[in-house]
Amino acid sequence: MYKNFFSLLLLGVVLAFSACNKDDDDDHAHDEDSYDVTINIISPADGDMATVDANMTIDVEFTRPDNKIIHNIKVWIEDADGNEVEVIEDDHVHTESKHTVSGEFKPTEHGEYTLKVESSTDDGEKVVNAERGFMAMHATYPVTIDIQSPTPDMVATINQPMDVKVVFTHDDGDVIHHVTIVVLDENDNEVATLDSGHKHVEGSYTFDEQGAFTPDTAGNYRVQARTMNHNMSIMESAMQSFSVQ
Repeated sequence: MYKNFFSLLLLGVVLAFSACNKDDDDDHAHDEDSYDVTINIISPADGDMATVDANMTIDVEFTRPDNKIIHNIKVWIEDADGNEVEVIEDDHVHTESKHTVSGEFKPTEHGEYTLKVESSTDDGEKVVNAERGFMAMHATYPVTIDIQSPTPDMVATINQPMDVKVVFTHDDGDVIHHVTIVVLDENDNEVATLDSGHKHVEGSYTFDEQGAFTPDTAGNYRVQARTMNHNMSIMESAMQSFSVQ
């Protein structure tokens, strides 16, 4: 009799436990019928720029209403080619209401990057995502400009084409961006534009053109070569004087 009593008691406990688990599973599944996660990318803000070899703050907030569970989350950085360059967090957090990701990213190269963010249900079936692009820039723009032609104090002949050669070299082997080469007269008026544009050439850029400028008036002139970084906040320039007779 006692044996039967304990058997029935054990069976009741098992059934009750199973019922509780079923209720939990039903609630869990019900929560995921609509995976209403909101993703807020706090940092970087829209329009922010990172600096090469300096830390950029990454702050992302995931929220769900009514104390519902936030499941899988991933926060990572991709470069312009879509390569994953760093993972800030990738985990099944199983957190109620709110989960915050805070980290840092230190870009090692200039270029465009994208912060990618996603959250998914426990089974990975429903996914919510967001992203924000940003640019990484160098704090400096170390470009050496070598005006090889005209040579110092060269004397050109009026109405005769003269050659111009200018070499722009990035000291770190990085990208040469905006380039302008002009000819100025003795009153600093621009009398000719020889080259102008965003080159985006890695390492070095050379302008080398025979007969690039034909002076039509005698006097003193200068070739001015300028280059600016991507957002035109830093400029390097060089001058070379020559005369025309």
